[in-house]
Amino acid sequence: MQRPLLRPNEPPRSPSLAIRGRPVASCLFTNPGRGRPPGHINPLTTGPGLPRYIDGSRTLKGDGNFPSVAERRGVIFVERSLKAGLQFARHKNNTEGLRAQVRRTITAFLLTQMNNGAFRSREPKKAFFVDVSEQLNTPSVIFAGKLIARVGLATNKPAEFVVLRISQDTRALEAELAAAGA
Repeated sequence: MQRPLLRPNEPPRSPSLAIRGRPVASCLFTNPGRGRPPGHINPLTTGPGLPRYIDGSRTLKGDGNFPSVAERRGVIFVERSLKAGLQFARHKNNTEGLRAQVRRTITAFLLTQMNNGAFRSREPKKAFFVDVSEQLNTPSVIFAGKLIARVGLATNKPAEFVVLRISQDTRALEAELAAAGA
């Protein structure tokens, strides 16, 4: 059976897996509706009629810039793609024209990713920024043979918990009874 392809900004799907060297019972969390268990990151979870699966998508650096697996994978994808796509700029004169070309290349790539749903917004100004300015590329930086580009991303946040709030709604019944009684 072929696994479906994931976009880089989607969390990995792990419906069932085996853990080597660890008894499954020591890793198993059987109450997934009660929030994240203390001291565990992405515990194995199960429920009635469910297979064992990894619950959550946190990385070991859960308090960092990109705490979820999907965010981290998306940022790594963007970084690697930009490094590969900007190889044309190596060994060229570090001029305003080259920096403008680098800015356009990065922006075009990020616009494509934005249209693929990788960022929190569909508006470029809210989804990302690209800075290849003279403040970053000072004469000393240029003399050192560097071209610095700063890229900021507004990544999507995964839904870790699904919260249902259910209440009784009797407005339609009350309106029907009021109409029948009138």
